[in-house]
Amino acid sequence: MDRPDFEEFASSRGTTFAREAYLICGSDRAAAEDAVQEALTRAYVRWGHISGLSNPTGYVRRMVINECLTTRRRWRRRLESHTPMVEGHVLGGFEPVEDRQVLAQLLAQLGPRQRAVLVLRYFCDMSDPQIAEVLGCSPANVRSQASRALASLRRSTSTSTPEGTRHVT
Repeated sequence: MDRPDFEEFASSRGTTFAREAYLICGSDRAAAEDAVQEALTRAYVRWGHISGLSNPTGYVRRMVINECLTTRRRWRRRLESHTPMVEGHVLGGFEPVEDRQVLAQLLAQLGPRQRAVLVLRYFCDMSDPQIAEVLGCSPANVRSQASRALASLRRSTSTSTPEGTRHVT
């Protein structure tokens, strides 16, 4: 196990994983940090195998996403209290912009899988087949989840896309 190699990997991608986890965890910073930490801890133990894969970043990203989804299921069983973002302070790399706060609140209203699909599609710029691979489902399921999530967001904001425009998937 090459520790410097893993340390470089974790430090260069940790912020990206944290941003993605933050959005998938419904803007719950503590849950996002816990998910990333848990996934990186498990990745460290298996780094000899993971580092030899063709896409170690994708593999660890899937670990982070799975941990986010598992964490959300565990927390849902308990009395859940939403921890709003502290004004002027958001997870590393995000600027304190009101629109991002609104977006985070809207994403928090979605189910974890729908949130994961939108984050991977629009934040990580992944294709439907890539998202399907990460989430362990079919591309058709990804499209369905995205469609339902976007419809829910449209209802929440009481705005719709202009007539004749179409979202490209």
